[in-house]
Amino acid sequence: MATLRVFGPYSWVQPAGQTGLLQGETMSWALDFGTLFFDVASVSAHPSQHYSVQALAVESLSTAYARTGPPAVNFIVRNVSTSGVRGYRFFVSVMTLS
Repeated sequence: MATLRVFGPYSWVQPAGQTGLLQGETMSWALDFGTLFFDVASVSAHPSQHYSVQALAVESLSTAYARTGPPAVNFIVRNVSTSGVRGYRFFVSVMTLS
């Protein structure tokens, strides 16, 4: 029986006085979930709605393993819209197959 777990929302907000995530810019993320082993991972990112058109892409999703222990999830969030993004939230879903 498969078990699905969803983590989040995790949030990123533009720091005061900075420009946010501009068109084409990326942010890298690396997350581990302690002792949780899993077989499948996915990530979705959702921009805050400050402008009329905003879009984010999740790229380079990978899992990394240490010599012992469960995997970590690594990915990049890219602004693929024509305007800046002042903030976004993302969710990580992991599935254990057994």
